[in-house]
Amino acid sequence: MLKSFFKKDRFIKREPDVDFHDVFSDLLSEEKETLKDRKFELPLGQENFYLAFFVILAILAFFWISTFYLQIIKGSYYQDLAFSNKNRVYFIRPDRGIFYDRNEKQLLWNNSSFDFICDQRDMDLKNGKKESIFKEIAGLLGSDVLEVEKKFEDVFDFQVLVKENVSQDFLVNFSLKSDKIKGCYLKENKIRKYPEGGVFSHIFGYLSKINKPELETKKDLYSISDYIGKSGLEKTYEDILRGTAGKIIEERDSAGRTIKTFKSQEPTPGKSLKLWIDSGLQKKSYEALQRSLENVNSSAGAVVILNAKNGGVLSMASLPSYDNNLFAQGISVDEYNKLINNKDCPLYNRVISGLYPSGSTIKPLIAVAGLEEKIINKNTTINCKGGISVKSPYDETITYEFPDWKTHGIVDLKKALAESCNVFFYMVGGGYKSFKGLGVDGIEKYLHLFNWGMITGIDLFGEKEGQIPNPEWKEKEKKEMWYPGDTYHLSIGQGDILITPLQVATSFVAIANEGALYKPQIVDKIISSQNKETIIDIEPEIIRKDFVDVKNIKLVKEGMLEAVLSPDGSSHLLNSLPIKVGAKTGTAQFGPKARYHSWITVFAPYEDPELVITVVVEGVAEGRVAAIPVAKEILEWYYNK
Repeated sequence: MLKSFFKKDRFIKREPDVDFHDVFSDLLSEEKETLKDRKFELPLGQENFYLAFFVILAILAFFWISTFYLQIIKGSYYQDLAFSNKNRVYFIRPDRGIFYDRNEKQLLWNNSSFDFICDQRDMDLKNGKKESIFKEIAGLLGSDVLEVEKKFEDVFDFQVLVKENVSQDFLVNFSLKSDKIKGCYLKENKIRKYPEGGVFSHIFGYLSKINKPELETKKDLYSISDYIGKSGLEKTYEDILRGTAGKIIEERDSAGRTIKTFKSQEPTPGKSLKLWIDSGLQKKSYEALQRSLENVNSSAGAVVILNAKNGGVLSMASLPSYDNNLFAQGISVDEYNKLINNKDCPLYNRVISGLYPSGSTIKPLIAVAGLEEKIINKNTTINCKGGISVKSPYDETITYEFPDWKTHGIVDLKKALAESCNVFFYMVGGGYKSFKGLGVDGIEKYLHLFNWGMITGIDLFGEKEGQIPNPEWKEKEKKEMWYPGDTYHLSIGQGDILITPLQVATSFVAIANEGALYKPQIVDKIISSQNKETIIDIEPEIIRKDFVDVKNIKLVKEGMLEAVLSPDGSSHLLNSLPIKVGAKTGTAQFGPKARYHSWITVFAPYEDPELVITVVVEGVAEGRVAAIPVAKEILEWYYNK
């Protein structure tokens, strides 16, 4: 069977052996021939090319912008964040500079205090522990949990100032519970103590806790618990008074444990200020003004006293006042609302910001202007019949009456100043019939020379410019034309003129010393807090000098002396003083009711002036004497002490 199987023709006849390389080569040649007519390369379309290019460019731009944002714009933030995770920086508050009066009497102190602060980076406020921690804090504060939560919601830093200036009882309670409130600690602080309270408050100003905008611009200099000057000298000289904070750095590991602590910077105490202020004179000014307000049933007024030889501010009182200790101790919301809602504005410094019509205190300056322009001389006389009548330049059937407060008869310059004759100054300022006056332009020119309607540059924030009206101003602000009556009103300090007590006093310094208009300055010297050695001696600064003839100023001074010596003089009540003085009163009507601002400006002694005193009492009833008694009481005290 096997034999027959092999005999049968069951197998295909075998072909000769074929080489593999020859077969592959033939196949490849055949494939090439087949693909000759096929289009194997397809070019990329132009639109697709641009799309791909911009996609790649956008991706690269995204990565570049992200890198720039993270490393450049937010680089310092993330660097600080990384540093704060590893390190804790604590500021050592330096001793703040002190104020001394002109006799080197210390006027305030820095008292020790403690603030309660929590650092959220070190507090375990997760995993359900937040409520229990806040409950412990609320127990310490004697408040509810919601109030504590609000303190943590309103923060703008890791550190939360929970309570400032804590009590002794709080210190004891916290020492017993400190282990239950991880991340919270007590920080020693220094708060201002102002012994005289409201007497100096508008000069010194006050400190208050730094706010978010301030901290953002001063992050390397202040911490969340720091105080910063908000008004007065505390604000003006903040950079000088605060000193340089010291720094303590705690280095921590990843678990928050302190590895080491080191002091990277020693605190440097702030510099102190020696003021021109005479503390005794300041207290007397405050008391005399307060007494006068009570006597005439007024609620507000101001006194400023300048050194006639250099413009130094010897006294500055503004009433009503406020106790700046309230801010130093951490003023409550209710207390602050009472201050800002008080209709008499106790936070308002009337000496530099109060704007009043000047009344007759303008007349010595109008007299100087008339003499300078040769409109009048020492022999010029007019007959005062109790007023003038002026026909309207637009309708002759209309006559305007401009009254005087009494009939003065024949007056020259001295008598006009002594008795405050309106008619004389109507004519000098606005002219009358054939008598040519200064006109509004002439009045404005000389008021500006004496710095009315312009800031003086005193070293306090908040000074107002005032307002000297003119035709352009009236057209713009009131949409009305300028009438001759406006010039007459301006000539005697009525109408739309507004001036500050400081500007009045500054102008009369130039009258008193016969030609030098000084910039008022409260600070005399910047001194070392350690030994009181002078660091910077602030030289008196002259705004303007010799801008009017001395002989004309002397004539005006004689008229101001006559106002005191003459039985009919407007300031005759000052005749009993132990020294001779020159003075000019003013009464400026305001509002719809018959109320007046009562003014007086005095320089003393007459022969060699040392002081210029300006007083204004607001809202005085007609016929009441308000400003003169204040000046008299101050001068009696000063020259009899």
